[in-house]
Amino acid sequence: MNYKAMKIISNTIFEQYDEGEITAETAKRLICNVRSELNQSGNDHFMASQRMIGGRCGYCLKAVTMEEQTFNLLNGKIATRTRKKIERKYLFAHTCLCSQCYHSIVSSECGFSNS
Repeated sequence: MNYKAMKIISNTIFEQYDEGEITAETAKRLICNVRSELNQSGNDHFMASQRMIGGRCGYCLKAVTMEEQTFNLLNGKIATRTRKKIERKYLFAHTCLCSQCYHSIVSSECGFSNS
């Protein structure tokens, strides 16, 4: 499946999630399947998933406005080993988190909060 088809599918998942038709856990599982399919199809997995799911927190799936602060786990402030652990344990959509999830997850996994 190509990127455009995956974008349509992910938009539908987010619309159903936003309207309360599916739970966050269901949305996360579906998004994981979409990302897996992108990976299998040979597309640039990272860039495609970032564009496809952009504007959402990678953990809670909350839509994040341009005015809200987001945190990208790839910014180098967190040790690679810890970042990979966080990605495996918490992230479903992509590496950007809303500020609430970032502070909660980083505090929990690293024992500190990073502003």
